[in-house]
Amino acid sequence: MLKKIKAGQLKGVDACMQLLDETGLGEPGKPPPADAVDSRPFAILRTFQAFHASWFPVKDLVRHEADALTTNVYDSNEMGYHLTFNLFAANARYSQIVTGRKSFRGVRYRLQEATNFLDGEGDGVYLKFNARKWGLGSKENPGGTWEPKLVEFGKLVGITPMKGGENRLRFREDKASAIREIEASKSLGAGILGTASYVLLTTTQVPKKKSDGGLSMHRSWSKAIFADLLCRNLPVVRKEDGADFVRPQSAISFRRSESCMQCHASTDSLAASIRNVMETWSAPRQEGVFITRILVPYKVEAPIETRSSDSDADFHRRPAQGRLFFRTYKGELYDRKVTGIDQVGHALADTDDLYLCAAKRYFGFMTGIDVALGDFSSGPLTETDPLSMRYRNFVIEQGLKLRQHQSLKRLIRGILESRFYAQSDYGAAP
Repeated sequence: MLKKIKAGQLKGVDACMQLLDETGLGEPGKPPPADAVDSRPFAILRTFQAFHASWFPVKDLVRHEADALTTNVYDSNEMGYHLTFNLFAANARYSQIVTGRKSFRGVRYRLQEATNFLDGEGDGVYLKFNARKWGLGSKENPGGTWEPKLVEFGKLVGITPMKGGENRLRFREDKASAIREIEASKSLGAGILGTASYVLLTTTQVPKKKSDGGLSMHRSWSKAIFADLLCRNLPVVRKEDGADFVRPQSAISFRRSESCMQCHASTDSLAASIRNVMETWSAPRQEGVFITRILVPYKVEAPIETRSSDSDADFHRRPAQGRLFFRTYKGELYDRKVTGIDQVGHALADTDDLYLCAAKRYFGFMTGIDVALGDFSSGPLTETDPLSMRYRNFVIEQGLKLRQHQSLKRLIRGILESRFYAQSDYGAAP
């Protein structure tokens, strides 16, 4: 290939795209031979997976010593798999990263089967897989044991959709509750947004604490979505936008403050759309069994609330009505009512900002140039900074094109063909 490029028989851009086309997603159940594991296609696959995983900085699934083994049940790379699969799968549309119904597993090559858990317990001992049983149920109602499908470790050689029924368990919350079947690894929907790993990584709610519409909500999940997929840090609206959300009579201090509600107007409104799930443990925190963090879904069995409340005991059983509320890169107020996580995903897919964030990340990865995204109308760059203006305008252009053609490979090609990629000195005007 290099000889053809030097001979003028092949353009460098076309050669790069050929390399991407040669990279596949592996074949589940058919591990490659040992001498192929480090071949160019697999090296490219791992390079892009590492890049995509970097979009999601929160990696630690362990909240307490007793649930240290959560790392072996859920994969902190799972969100990156969505993006890598989207890049290399035939006919994939970028919007599927927030609208898809399934999640993905990494297929990995190892010289020998793992025998010990990745994280040690409080005493620093790395237990063997067969040292104990995996417990289920509550202290009052033990539910027996189960055998979860564990995360693979080793060199990535493929990505595959999760199968239905993986990690199915029988769970009873308390004495008054019926036994339910739960699929611990099943996606809640909306692509990356609803992967069990993403919710468990980003939520900061206390385990066994249900959403109540007040202090207890999955607002850290909301914050992560703005940062990870829109490339935006809070606040994402202007101070005056949060004024209608202020509740002077509320017992919750931040609801009485216009400055606080500048952030909470966006995070709390979005968190309401995932109110129907609670984080808990698969079994009581006790000696003698393995446990993991899991998500427990709740059925809608109560009417929608008619007003905001500081603490609503039925909030987690009401329709998951929320809002996607932020200022776009143009400064326009995007205020979309959503019910449930699937509608959140479709609302995000209908924004330019989702695609601009992808363009920003790929542009930075390929050139080293970081372009900040935000409400440009509130603090625009001026002509005194023409170089940054050129970078920003190019990212906007490529993001808007991505929304139209929906192809990450075409986004890559657009960057490769740009004058910016050809520069050797990014501090100089092209």
